Amino acid sequence: MKRAILVLAILPLMFIGKGVSITEPGGEESISITAAKSSLPELMSRPPNFRAFDSIESPESHLNRGIILVEKGYLEKALKEFTLAIEMNPDYSQAYANRAGVYLRQGEFQQAIADSNTALRLDQNLALAYLNRGLAYASRGSTLIAIGDFQKALSLTKDPSLITRLTTIMEALTQ
Repeated sequence: MKRAILVLAILPLMFIGKGVSITEPGGEESISITAAKSSLPELMSRPPNFRAFDSIESPESHLNRGIILVEKGYLEKALKEFTLAIEMNPDYSQAYANRAGVYLRQGEFQQAIADSNTALRLDQNLALAYLNRGLAYASRGSTLIAIGDFQKALSLTKDPSLITRLTTIMEALTQ
């Protein structure tokens, strides 16, 4: 058993994943260590594996997984996570606002507006919902409604990057 732990301890970081199986004989107590030669950039480009967190079932855990998946570009998987968060807590405004963002990226503007409206019904101070709804309206050509949503989001946020983004979008729409 100690030899198997030692082998695991000395495996370099670039040997993480699936591949060669190293087994320490010992009957019922045998240990299997799986490793494959992968570079760190390869590992970072793979979809996140949440098996270690499967036992954590809360709306917040699904929201967080969805956000990570969106950042990695896995929109369909993110959509499922946000939907699970909503199923667990139908009053979770953040989940609706984030799911609206996915719909927006997929070009599903009506669904983005619907989820943004639900988020805002639950929390009228959610800048992200105003931003997403504004972007959906702007994409559909409803510029005046979009500008109103962007102004409301601007009044609610203190996030400098969001303020810059909103200002840039509003300047582009008013030119």
